[in-house]
Amino acid sequence: MKKAYRLLVMTLACVFILAHVTYDANANVNRSAARNSRITVEGRAVSERGLGFTAIGELPVVSFPSNLLLEDEINERIDEIFNTEVFGVRRPVARTFVFSHSIRRSEDIVTILISVSSAVNRPVQNTFGITVDLNNEEIISLSDISGLGINALQVAQQAVEYAISQNPNFSNVNFSGIDNSRSFYLDGSSVVLLFNEGEIAPVHLGVQNVRLETDSIVNMILNRDSFVIREDFYNLNLIPLRLVAEAMGYDVAWNAVTRTGNITRDQFETSVILNRNSYYRVRGVTRSLESAPTQLVVSGTLKTLVPLSFFDQILDVVYSEDGNGNIVFSAYRP
Repeated sequence: MKKAYRLLVMTLACVFILAHVTYDANANVNRSAARNSRITVEGRAVSERGLGFTAIGELPVVSFPSNLLLEDEINERIDEIFNTEVFGVRRPVARTFVFSHSIRRSEDIVTILISVSSAVNRPVQNTFGITVDLNNEEIISLSDISGLGINALQVAQQAVEYAISQNPNFSNVNFSGIDNSRSFYLDGSSVVLLFNEGEIAPVHLGVQNVRLETDSIVNMILNRDSFVIREDFYNLNLIPLRLVAEAMGYDVAWNAVTRTGNITRDQFETSVILNRNSYYRVRGVTRSLESAPTQLVVSGTLKTLVPLSFFDQILDVVYSEDGNGNIVFSAYRP
């Protein structure tokens, strides 16, 4: 009897261990990695039925013993995703929701992906991500990814706009822009942005991803003593044209006779004329900015300066201040 009992206990223990190892393999997180990272993701069966809905499948449950507050925050977000998808919209026809999940990991960054498909006349699928920095023990957003730089959201926006321009199936009609609520995961040096059905492509094409290659991001820091602030003109920032434009991948040619600067890159071309407040992004469609191009001595050198807005409105270069009075310029250059 005792031998039979011990045999039963050993059998159940083996089944328990094998079940957990199989789960971790499917989730792309092995058992040793889970121990080292102090995070465990397990599955919880979902089987709920209510007025106008049926929810089935599996949701993740996160255990983070070293940080119970973070554990609660992650699980609360998982619950929010479930509640929003199932109860967030009133529907005239009963709908079945099927939940599933997976794990993506890049070094100390783990993303819990939650997929939900539902169907009335046709299946609809959405994917949501919760990304966790295991080293700092916090949920992170795009702005927290060091490889994207200080202009992370603007650069991500450029990457999506580039992807839309390159893919005939993509469209920006329903694209509302990038903010820190955007789901993503890391894949090596790439940031994969997640888009639900209909956001950047027709609904029938399903969920879409845009891969943002961090190696394609160009950044430049312009020190405070390298540009001019016109305090007599609403603190207007005047920026050295050649210095910044060439750092962002443009060619600049100056014609001293016509006092004209030509700026080109690939198929793009524009020009500026000294002391003339007339700029264009598309030839023939001109606009004025805060001031005309001018020449001033900066750090002992005569330079052609343009208003700061020239770079985002004409050259598609984004920028922001770094808190120390410097300006950080960025551009996505795949």
